[in-house]
Order: sequence, then structure tokens, then C-alpha cells
Amino acid sequence: MAQVLGRSPSTISRELRRNAQPAGYASTTARACARRRRLQG
Repeated sequence: MAQVLGRSPSTISRELRRNAQPAGYASTTARACARRRRLQG
């Protein structure tokens, strides 16, 4: 997956670990979580 996306495997792993919910990974939820973290500083 990392090679297809042109990213480091550790970047993909970090993204999935940080943003996965019990139901799995959803990009819209991940985007909302990232925005919330950014606004909280």
C-alpha cells in the first residue's frame, strides 16, 4: 500500500494507528480527527 501511495511504510502505519476507529479506517473521520488536533494546538 505504501509503495502504491508513494509514502513510507511507517507513515502509513502511523496514519492507520492514529486515525483508525473500532469499525476500521474512514478517511472522513481521519480528516475530522486531524482537524480537531490541529485546532487544539
